[in-house]
Amino acid sequence: MKSNNITPKNLSGERIREARKKQGLSQQALAEMMRASGVRISRDTVSRIETKKRLVVDFELKTFAKVLHTDILRLLESA
Repeated sequence: MKSNNITPKNLSGERIREARKKQGLSQQALAEMMRASGVRISRDTVSRIETKKRLVVDFELKTFAKVLHTDILRLLESA
């Protein structure tokens, strides 16, 4: 089957970046907060999520919302 070059859109990446910057956090600090909450994630992974190169799984999204003190639905809003 031939690909149509359609890639899934990562809706949460931009919102995660916005929430992180609003709180004055670096990608490294956010990754450390995620790890402290039980999600193994690196600074590079945060970068890939924010630039839509990696999708976010459900348990990660829940933890992002928790550590960024935002509503999970806010992270899913489209631009």
